[in-house]
Amino acid sequence: MEVMEEKEKNITEQSMQKEELFHSLKEEREQAHEGYFKSVDARPDYQLKVVMETGTTIHFDFRPRLDTVRFGMLKDKELFQSVHTDGNYLIFKKTNRMPLRITASEFMDLVLIDRRK
Repeated sequence: MEVMEEKEKNITEQSMQKEELFHSLKEEREQAHEGYFKSVDARPDYQLKVVMETGTTIHFDFRPRLDTVRFGMLKDKELFQSVHTDGNYLIFKKTNRMPLRITASEFMDLVLIDRRK
């Protein structure tokens, strides 16, 4: 009986050590990768002010994209004004709606390439 209890105790200790290691590695990974976006602010007339982690500030006019399937939902001013970032995405979120997420790569594509033609 004592042998079984000792084995269970060892298994529990090993599980706790693995869990601690997992959380420690997860925290290190999150700290190492802070993200791409530092901040984002919605401005009047569907403009965004996006500050990248590099310190670069980008002023972006979303109006030409509002008639696309991908970004048409942003015509809703309340949704557009809800923009925030978690560092990896620009996120537009409103209650009872699916959030719209834009990756850094997609945002750079929007900034650099005019695909409306």
